[in-house]
Amino acid sequence: VFTNGSAENATRNGGCCIYIRQPNKPLITIAIPGGDVCSNYRAEAQALLTATETVTQLETIPKKVVLLIDSLSVLQSLASGNPEV
Repeated sequence: VFTNGSAENATRNGGCCIYIRQPNKPLITIAIPGGDVCSNYRAEAQALLTATETVTQLETIPKKVVLLIDSLSVLQSLASGNPEV
């Protein structure tokens, strides 16, 4: 699972995308607009949230999932136990 989120000038017109690859299945792609007021953090967090929700709703839930996310701040927020998503 690859996620990415970004915003114009880090604060507006954001959005995210998710790519989910499974063996012998079509690629799943999801794009979500974040709106006029959307930060890089919010877009990255939305991407991770949507990706995990999507994986748990797959017809066959995989035993292992690899998440590729490039937002250290989102990962640190989750690790702190107090995510601001």
